[in-house]
Amino acid sequence: MFVTQEPCVMCSMALTHSRVKKVLYTIRNLEDGGLGSRFNVHLESLLNHNYSVYSNLRIQYDAMEDDATSY
Repeated sequence: MFVTQEPCVMCSMALTHSRVKKVLYTIRNLEDGGLGSRFNVHLESLLNHNYSVYSNLRIQYDAMEDDATSY
């Protein structure tokens, strides 16, 4: 699952119950983050499902030229 901001603790638990395999996000949630910024729900050994988290991803967009003559 790709999200722009790190899920809160409640959403991180919902992801656990949904059995996702990977979560990717770009912006940390320093106040309520449940996947590394404040809590580590995805690493809790008492839960019956764990998943991989990739954070602080940089998204790179290729510059595209607006070429109206190519149509």
